[in-house]
Amino acid sequence: MNDSVKCGIYWKEARKKARWKYIPDTAEARARAIKAGAMFFTWASLSAPHKGNGQPEPVRIGDLPLDFDDKANPARALRDMKAICLIHLPEFFDIDPYEIKFYCSGSKGFHAVLPKEMFGLEKGDPYLPLIYKKIVADWAARFNLPTIDQSLYAMGKGKMFRIENVKRSNGRFKVPLTFEEVQSLSIDDLLNFSKDKRK
Repeated sequence: MNDSVKCGIYWKEARKKARWKYIPDTAEARARAIKAGAMFFTWASLSAPHKGNGQPEPVRIGDLPLDFDDKANPARALRDMKAICLIHLPEFFDIDPYEIKFYCSGSKGFHAVLPKEMFGLEKGDPYLPLIYKKIVADWAARFNLPTIDQSLYAMGKGKMFRIENVKRSNGRFKVPLTFEEVQSLSIDDLLNFSKDKRK
């Protein structure tokens, strides 16, 4: 969320054809949306609803989300997340992995979120998704990360990102993980955390 600019986000339920709804990007509005059935929020806040049709682009503000997914073998998704977040980013970009938020998605993948401050993007940019897409595409190619989902960096209204601690249709939850857990626990241990909500 951004306190200096009045921003909004979109949310929707799990249904594929559910309507996207625009709300203020505040803790109160997010809580109301979750109570109303929200399963996803857009990962970026927008300074105004997206109008399209050649209208000026809103400013987009948000941290850099990374989505690693491999339905056939979630261990490969975990391997890629650990490779980029625990090895390559600290070694080549001096990024502290303790500053990264980690999640088990509650299905066959993992999420990591890097603070926007790491990239000097606190004030956002109208083309933030494209900036992040270029960064992630470079990482994916340089470090061979086949499980990273680059479709996350969409313009327009944005791309939905699953909300933590909201029950999925499979009965599991997207839950936070600590750096130490990601570093040392097995794939089975990490997936087991998603059986219930987690602080």
